[in-house]
Amino acid sequence: MEEVKKKKIIQGEYEDVIEIDGHYYLVDKKDKVAVLPYTISSDGLLEKIGIIEDWNYIEDEEVWTLLNGYISTDDNTDLVAANRIFYEICKC
Repeated sequence: MEEVKKKKIIQGEYEDVIEIDGHYYLVDKKDKVAVLPYTISSDGLLEKIGIIEDWNYIEDEEVWTLLNGYISTDDNTDLVAANRIFYEICKC
């Protein structure tokens, strides 16, 4: 089997950018969590989901994305991290 050649393009504190066969990938150095807040209707059906509007610098356009962030050493669990990230973003 042929060995995959990875080339590190940018090295950052939280993530690196690598290139493999002309494709670029983000490699996280810390654990992350994605948050999907939602509400349920009185009928028990999914009513609303919480996503945010963000700017895609590569495509030069606005996009919708999930709330996400890094898990801190102060977060006892992933759920604590998710709640912290949610409240940081929505400023509730």
